[in-house]
Amino acid sequence: MSDTTFQGAERSPDAKRVLVIEDSESKWKEVEGALITLKNNAITITRAGTLVDAEKAVSNDSWDLIVLDISMDITASIVGPKSGGHDTLGGLRIANKMFLLGREAPTIIVTAFDAFPSAEGRQGVAEVLGLEDVRESASKILGTAFCGCVRYGDADWKSDFSQLTSEVLFK
Repeated sequence: MSDTTFQGAERSPDAKRVLVIEDSESKWKEVEGALITLKNNAITITRAGTLVDAEKAVSNDSWDLIVLDISMDITASIVGPKSGGHDTLGGLRIANKMFLLGREAPTIIVTAFDAFPSAEGRQGVAEVLGLEDVRESASKILGTAFCGCVRYGDADWKSDFSQLTSEVLFK
């Protein structure tokens, strides 16, 4: 995991703590950039780049906001992306882990996909979940902590993300 501190936050107790669960380096940089531009208050951003790191982060710390990817690498690998395993619905598994641990934090999903193959559906046949299915599942798992879903790559994703983030962190 990596930390980035802004606006003199230096881990002060007043700093808003944001966990970004994201395996893609380019998407991480854009999400981080969008968070940096808020500049309303001090923010400390921590990145969990794999599902294993994300599980540790949600189990061991509390957060003012979690930015959650859905399709994630399970572990890091020096061989390349996906060599450590990949889980197309890993973000929902992290949300479920939070629920089981009683860890509630405002959560925004930022995903590049609009469809997600699941392991198995009815009668052993794989199902494909749409973005609306993911929203519905996240809402059921996280309840009022689920703040919304942004489709990364859409023309206005950054403004939608910034608006949701501001509403959560600086209300």
